[in-house]
Amino acid sequence: MRKRQTTDSRSRRWMTALTVATVLTLTGCGSDVLDDPYEKSSPAVTADSAAILETLPSLEDTEVQFESAVEQLGAFVDTLVPGMEWTWIRERSVGGCSRPYDGTDGDDVKLKNYVSAGPIPDAVWPQVFEFATRVATAAGATKVQTFHDDPDNHEVRFYSPEGTAIFIGSRGAVISASTGCRLPQAKMSGAQAPQPPVTPKP
Repeated sequence: MRKRQTTDSRSRRWMTALTVATVLTLTGCGSDVLDDPYEKSSPAVTADSAAILETLPSLEDTEVQFESAVEQLGAFVDTLVPGMEWTWIRERSVGGCSRPYDGTDGDDVKLKNYVSAGPIPDAVWPQVFEFATRVATAAGATKVQTFHDDPDNHEVRFYSPEGTAIFIGSRGAVISASTGCRLPQAKMSGAQAPQPPVTPKP
């Protein structure tokens, strides 16, 4: 029987993994960072970036896709280590996009964190990593950055140039995701403008 960790121990592990995931997301670590992240994109770059966003799924569709991807990962781990007891914690957040998408109408959603009652054991980590790679690739996060690959501590991030990302840490265990820069449905080409309310005739 797998030894269950105490609540305090689990909390410390969660906080460590969540801190890493948050820092990586907010700093853009592992993405295609430009020389000066504080300099605003030029109109030409913004136009090109906006055109790219038009080819991608909407913010709403991407959020649904990544929430499903995170739950798929948790369910897969459960098939290898029953009783992980995954749960969503914290709140989702919506923010603006980083360069070169900073001048577009896009937004970036950071999903809630999916955490478990215990770690992901070393014995199953290779299988988890392989499955996570397939899930992330299907979602467009084809690049990989490994931050820890040590006994009892594995942390990896899958990402794309527009900021789409899936993070998974074994010690916590925690799975988190970001939609990357996406246009809300209302901002996409062809979206219908809100119609004024119809006033019934007397």
